[in-house]
Amino acid sequence: MFSLSGLSLERKLPLLISVFLVALAAGLTVAGYQEVRQASELRGIERMQRMTGQLAEISSTTTEQRFAVLRRVAADSAVVNYLAAEADGASPTEAIAALRGLSLSPTDTSIIAELRSASQVVRASTRPEVGGGDEPVSALIRTLAKGQPALGDLYRTGDSVFYWVGAPVIGKGRILGYLVMRRTITANPRTEKQVRDLFGTDSVSIFVASDSGAVWGSLTGGAIGMPQMVARAGDAPNVLRYTRGSDAEYVGVYARIPNTSLRLIAETPYATLLDRPRTFLRRSIAVAVAMLVIGIAAAWILSRRITRPLRQLTDAADAISTGNYSHRAPVGRRDETGRLAEAFNTMAAKVQRSHDDLERQIAASRSLAARLEEANRAKADFLATMSHELRTPLNAIGGYVELIDLGVRGPVTEDQRRDLERVRHNQRHLLTLIGNILDFTRLDAQKLPFDIVELSVGDAVDEVLTSVAPLLDAKALRRECVGCDVPIMVYADRARLDQILLNLLSNAVRFTEPGGSVSVAVSEFHGRAQIVVTDTGIGIPPEKLAAIFEPFVQVESGLTRTVGGTGLGLTISRALARAMGGDLIAESDGRSGASFTLTLPSAPRAVAKSDEREVAARVS
Repeated sequence: MFSLSGLSLERKLPLLISVFLVALAAGLTVAGYQEVRQASELRGIERMQRMTGQLAEISSTTTEQRFAVLRRVAADSAVVNYLAAEADGASPTEAIAALRGLSLSPTDTSIIAELRSASQVVRASTRPEVGGGDEPVSALIRTLAKGQPALGDLYRTGDSVFYWVGAPVIGKGRILGYLVMRRTITANPRTEKQVRDLFGTDSVSIFVASDSGAVWGSLTGGAIGMPQMVARAGDAPNVLRYTRGSDAEYVGVYARIPNTSLRLIAETPYATLLDRPRTFLRRSIAVAVAMLVIGIAAAWILSRRITRPLRQLTDAADAISTGNYSHRAPVGRRDETGRLAEAFNTMAAKVQRSHDDLERQIAASRSLAARLEEANRAKADFLATMSHELRTPLNAIGGYVELIDLGVRGPVTEDQRRDLERVRHNQRHLLTLIGNILDFTRLDAQKLPFDIVELSVGDAVDEVLTSVAPLLDAKALRRECVGCDVPIMVYADRARLDQILLNLLSNAVRFTEPGGSVSVAVSEFHGRAQIVVTDTGIGIPPEKLAAIFEPFVQVESGLTRTVGGTGLGLTISRALARAMGGDLIAESDGRSGASFTLTLPSAPRAVAKSDEREVAARVS
């Protein structure tokens, strides 16, 4: 299906305008044609109605004249005497002579007139008796028996159409017989001229039909076949629509001839009624096509004038989006598009200045970042060097403390042993601090090695709990391990896992008041092992939960803090957890202790060595 989404506005706008103009022109043309067609059809039908009404009045006058002549001839003494003396075998010569007076005009000579007695014993005719017409005459005589002249129905004989007209012959107070006359429909030049004058064209035909409609006759007396009627809603009762011959549609209007069973039908081809609407349609189409050509051309020109500045603005925007901030849109007009181009150029100039300023700031930031990176490396190198340099004298101090304690340098008193124990404790504490700093620098430089293997979480937790048991006992802290007996396997470095657990448990002991509790919970969820260390200590303020994992940050700070440390334990622990594919998070409400959750990737109960090496390589 055709879509406009891929077209540019320069083409889409005139195309839409053209479609609108075509639809508007087509709609107006069709609507106008329908109105003209309907008006022309109604006007033509009205003219035929007037014409058939006038012809019916003329025919009614002629019929009345015919009835008057029939009455006069039927009252002739020769006719009355003949029918009154029919039983005596009277001669019909005088009666037939009287029938000659039935002609209305010198041209009205094609007449067959008959005298029929009421008993049908005597029958006298102006011509030889007509055969095959008994039934129409019989039907007419039944009507004449009422005492008034009448006109019978049309009937067909061969290719001609005839009808009977008659009057009763009355004598001695009773009906003696009937004067009947057979006639045919003949062309009347005066009637044909009147039809042309009334309708203004020769396309109208006049027919005579009986009420039954079974027989139609033309003005020339010829018989016409019964047409196929077509019903259409909205037509007047005296309007007929039908087809004849080649299925061409005709429109007919009929009017009854008063005092008869006949009606006059005016017929014209339906196409004749559409001559004027079709002429209007052709002219409308010609005008519409001309206007469409002009309108479409104007639409394309107008569209180009409207969309050219927009296309130039689009090109300028595309150039700026690619980094060409010096590109400007041409300003050649003072209308809305021109002001838009000026505003765009102003904006582009500001964007260019901002971009230049940003480039300078980026360059300065890169230079500062390089210096900071260099300073950071120098710091890391310094810390690593200092840690290494400090470990040597501290190890020497530890060695000399052991020698003195063993009595190598002479006897040692109990007070001196207590002092040596304090020196040994502080020496170990300093080594731990220096180790943390050294691990931090290695992690920061991504130089700390890992040995990822499959190991049991419960075993690691039990071992670390055993190692911190003296600390727990020293502060009388309750301990609990939930799920430690469940065989949960993980991929991890055993030494690094012990380091994380030891740090978490040491912190729990350090920040928990005597008599409190420390618990460890081990579980597995969605392929991840979880180790949760919870204490009932002083807690962590919610606003510091994210900061405690930053280097050198502690919950208590300043010279008045109650616990020691460098603030690197949690930083190193989370870095080690993430390096092994896990994570470390903290939760606390700041009042009732804290909870640290360590997650590590779970290992199946049995895994191939190749898979173990693949996971170890991925984690490291």
